[in-house]
Amino acid sequence: MSSIVEKKKGLFHDLVAGVISGTVEVCILQPTLYMKTASQSNLPLSWDPRVLYRGVETSILNMALMTGIQFPLVSVVEKFVVADHSAPTTTEKVTSSFIGGWISGIVCGPLELTMINQMANKGHSLISMSSQLVKQHGFSIMGRGVITASGREAIYTAGYIGLGPALVKKFQTEGYSRGQSAVAGAVIAGVVSSVISHPIDTIKTKMQRDVTGEVYKTIRQTAATIFKEGGLSAFYLGAPWRVGRTVCAVFIIGQCKDFLHLRHSGLKLFQCCSY
Repeated sequence: MSSIVEKKKGLFHDLVAGVISGTVEVCILQPTLYMKTASQSNLPLSWDPRVLYRGVETSILNMALMTGIQFPLVSVVEKFVVADHSAPTTTEKVTSSFIGGWISGIVCGPLELTMINQMANKGHSLISMSSQLVKQHGFSIMGRGVITASGREAIYTAGYIGLGPALVKKFQTEGYSRGQSAVAGAVIAGVVSSVISHPIDTIKTKMQRDVTGEVYKTIRQTAATIFKEGGLSAFYLGAPWRVGRTVCAVFIIGQCKDFLHLRHSGLKLFQCCSY
């Protein structure tokens, strides 16, 4: 019975750490998300905070939910991936993170559809924008872009939960300081995961911005249209903004989780722990 309680407590701790770290990340990095989306969707670039933070409430909800469910999801998946129930290897951790991230895409797809259209349409709240989308296109519109959202989240989660902490641990064992290891792990994991996943993110963004499907219909057709419009480079529109954001996000979320993580043996919120 005590082991079951500890497992439930551990999942709750992961949930809390994920929600808090996700919220902190968005409050700091929302402008980079707008600039990335604007670059992909032909929206005007702006340094006006009112524009940069348009749709921020949806973004906070999205990221808080995503990181909040991704940490416990990965922990659950690990129990099936790690056969002998020992400490997971790097490969097992990355694999578990990939699967957990894929599942979480079901949640972020509809929220990002709403947020992207909020960015393009001034004056809409989360409720009014989502209501308008459903009213005009039916409830099924909320599923637009979910598959690509899952693919992107799978790669992103494999980076910040799987690869990032593994690199930090590796660098520390090689004698680098905690700070040096954290920065190096964030840079490598952030660059790798964002570069690999950005083409999927571009397809998702264009499909969700074109809600009627006039130009971008299916995933395959959208990919073909993007390539026709600008070749391989067209898949990397807004990539510098996303790479920068992902590197910072891996670092911020990792440090927040490290700082806020609740130890199973004591309910001390602000207590540091190692990866």
